[in-house]
Amino acid sequence: MTNAESVNYWKTGRSDPDTLLDRAERHIVDAGGTITARGLGMFVGHEAVLLGFEIGGEAFRITWPVLPTRDDERASRRAARIQAATFVYHDVKAKCLTARVLGWRTAMLPYLLTNNGRTVAELSSPELESCLPRLLPEGGPR
Repeated sequence: MTNAESVNYWKTGRSDPDTLLDRAERHIVDAGGTITARGLGMFVGHEAVLLGFEIGGEAFRITWPVLPTRDDERASRRAARIQAATFVYHDVKAKCLTARVLGWRTAMLPYLLTNNGRTVAELSSPELESCLPRLLPEGGPR
């Protein structure tokens, strides 16, 4: 995994991660969605930002990693958390605009939750191929 210092949004803002997630949530709620999960946490030594929501009768989950930093100083860890929340905010904002034209399923496809609780992005190629017909809306793509 790349380190936080080598990608966008590194130390470009000071907004608290919660503020950034509030902004992302607002885009989803304004579009008619309902927030079902939210958090900044750690699992097996890896931190991530989580945002779950439902819209149009479907469930989505965004899990964005907090990237490791070159040093493990408190200020660097905070900056990495802000960076991850900033990525989520900008991704949600862009996908909400895309959804207005192409629909939610198309815009948020990687984050769509499948029947087994994993997102489409988490499926292996054989799994993806086997469930692809079920992922397409009735009547084919829009």
